[in-house]
Amino acid sequence: MKWLYNLGHIVVNEVELPNGRRCDVIGYDESGRIIIIEVKASVSDFRNDEKGVVTLNSVTFFIFC
Repeated sequence: MKWLYNLGHIVVNEVELPNGRRCDVIGYDESGRIIIIEVKASVSDFRNDEKGVVTLNSVTFFIFC
């Protein structure tokens, strides 16, 4: 969250998206750029996540870490 904040984004955690799914961290800036970060505890956590690749037209970046 601090990384996005230092880049000039407004940052919020645990946000419900319009499609009903939740994201761990979302940041947006004055230009309208949106970055979603999904945090995983392990490779198996990533593989078992039902979200898969999120396709949201308004998202500029989607980052798994």
